Amino acid sequence: MKGRELNAKREIAVAVTGLLLLLLSFFGNSVGQLQSADENGTVESSNGLVGDEPGVAILSEPSGIITTGRPTYVWSEVAGTEFYCLVVEDDSGDVVVNLCYDASDLVLNEDSKLSVTPPVTLMAGSYSWRIRTCNCGERQWSDPMSFTVCTSTTLPGRATLISPKNTIGTSTPTFSWNCVAGATRYRLKVASVSDLSHPTITDWYDASDVASQKGCSVTLDGALDPGNYRWWVQTGNCVGDGPWSSYLSFKITSEVPGKVTTISPRGLVSTRKPNFIWGALSTATEYHLQVQNDAEIVLDEWYPAEDITSGSRCAVPSPSILSDDDIVYYWRVQASNDAGPGPWSSLKYFEVVCKKSTRREQVPSSQLPG
Repeated sequence: MKGRELNAKREIAVAVTGLLLLLLSFFGNSVGQLQSADENGTVESSNGLVGDEPGVAILSEPSGIITTGRPTYVWSEVAGTEFYCLVVEDDSGDVVVNLCYDASDLVLNEDSKLSVTPPVTLMAGSYSWRIRTCNCGERQWSDPMSFTVCTSTTLPGRATLISPKNTIGTSTPTFSWNCVAGATRYRLKVASVSDLSHPTITDWYDASDVASQKGCSVTLDGALDPGNYRWWVQTGNCVGDGPWSSYLSFKITSEVPGKVTTISPRGLVSTRKPNFIWGALSTATEYHLQVQNDAEIVLDEWYPAEDITSGSRCAVPSPSILSDDDIVYYWRVQASNDAGPGPWSSLKYFEVVCKKSTRREQVPSSQLPG
């Protein structure tokens, strides 16, 4: 009986001893791994993986102008990388692609490079892309590479210029032209007539920055000197530079605008909210409208010329309802530009007449003729 108990105790002791040796072996190897580092401080695990930052990927393509919205992204393999992350941004800095790939799922091509084709279709425009290499919690970005998705197959047509033209009164004019289908950029050129070979302005603008429902336009930041000028617009897209427009001529005057010719209202009017209409002056940048009666000024406002001019006329609706209580109104307009205000127009009067009943008054039969 005692012999059996002794053998059982021996077996338990051997088992415990083996377990202790196993635990010591495990923790000893782990401590050895954590403390094992080369002279550069790089920790190397027993399976050969390195714990410092991965290398930087070298990008190959896409770059420049491409004709597909589903490009294949190609870059160099980086040893020790566990994951590759692709990030694509548009020209506004918004991320349009952000995908990560397990390195073991990627296959080297015949040039020993990696590639992916994400299931994302890009719109026409400019983009930049980068690859981030990742392992063991460390990551490294590549240098960015830019490309442009071009869906056009032909050059854009010629732009038609609108204004400025003739004589103007501002040194910072707004250049307006009809937008051209297929154009993604426009080049504005402005030159003094006295030195056409050395343009004052030759700047490119993205179509999205200059286009509106009214057309395309650019307002200069800097002022032009008084004098005679010509200006042109060239179209362009990802295929190349399109044709130049014909030129328009304009003159920046240093003189104040002349006297405005008022048109209406005048005399008796049947509306209490009339439109004030006068002839436009090409040299005016603003108009000063005054409306008054014998007792008070009822309207005294400045209006930008571009907001109220249509063709050869300017029009401003009455901002308030005028009284029709036998009151006579007088109005006048003054034009102004960068050189200063011009003279006031002549006063024009009008009176609001309330509509009367159209029923004819009865005439006594004794007063009828014959």
